[in-house]
Amino acid sequence: MTGVLVRMEMLVAPLLDGEPDGEGLYLEWEAVPDAAGYRLERQAGDGPWALIADDFPPGCCWFAEEEPPEGVTHAYRVAALAAGGARSPWSEVFWIEG
Repeated sequence: MTGVLVRMEMLVAPLLDGEPDGEGLYLEWEAVPDAAGYRLERQAGDGPWALIADDFPPGCCWFAEEEPPEGVTHAYRVAALAAGGARSPWSEVFWIEG
């Protein structure tokens, strides 16, 4: 019997940071080695996580929102995506009060 060696890419969680200002919200994260892209999600209050986008290319490590949703606290998180579809652990959550 012949064995097959499969190499699994282990991606680390991105480091997420953000800065709200009077005109919107700017989020950025550090690039993760070997990431094929990134997935960004938002949570409103205690609601479910909702996809913002999962097609950020490897070199794109930021997101700007001119008018973030108001009236409730929002949380953001990002994960790196591998070419084979695997996902890294989620970043630490970035909170902004609405």
